[in-house]
Amino acid sequence: MSKRTILFVDDDPIALRMVIDQFKKHFGPAFRYEKASSAQEAEEVILTELSIRGQLPALIVSDWLMPGKRGDEFLQDLARFYPEIPLILHSGHADEQLEHELVEKAGLLCKLRKPWNGQEHIGTIHQAIQLV
Repeated sequence: MSKRTILFVDDDPIALRMVIDQFKKHFGPAFRYEKASSAQEAEEVILTELSIRGQLPALIVSDWLMPGKRGDEFLQDLARFYPEIPLILHSGHADEQLEHELVEKAGLLCKLRKPWNGQEHIGTIHQAIQLV
């Protein structure tokens, strides 16, 4: 069986790189790490994972405030089509009400606040991965 993929979605290339580097440092080669700079690009990555590897991502970590489709819309759409994918929102803008709505409507595991806090966030995500 091939490695499972963790997909990161963020329109900020610096934030995206930093988060992926932290994951690679902590989890090493246990996963494949894919990135997307928009919801549309993320949807393409998911379809590619399905068609090439025959599996969905093990986890998706998405920003909220992005051009085009916002993260909450993206995560709700994913939950309708792929409810088995664990979802995490990573945002400095989303409020608690939005988080609660996403827990109810998309099965959101948690929200991580920006800026990235390496140890705290890795610990949370480590727990999330244990659940899958």
